[in-house]
Amino acid sequence: MRQMMIWGNLVQGQRQKRVEDEGVDLVPKSWELHKRSPGGETKVLAGGVLAYDVGKGAAIVYTNGNALFLLHPDGRKERLLNESMIEQVFFVPG
Repeated sequence: MRQMMIWGNLVQGQRQKRVEDEGVDLVPKSWELHKRSPGGETKVLAGGVLAYDVGKGAAIVYTNGNALFLLHPDGRKERLLNESMIEQVFFVPG
């Protein structure tokens, strides 16, 4: 069984579902990514978010630990990659 330390918590990889099938969240759904408007209103963009980064044009790349997603500025969500135990993500300027 594979293990990873996340924010001081030990997370164990589950073998019940294949990562390729579901890209199941490695962290709880309560780990949410929020957007706050200039007026102070908040909106949940995604749940089960382990790590994220914001790129040019407000595109967001994030991971749930077992998949990599791209959240487009128009709100469209695209799965880019299924891979187990993703700890960090970042945009590369280009």
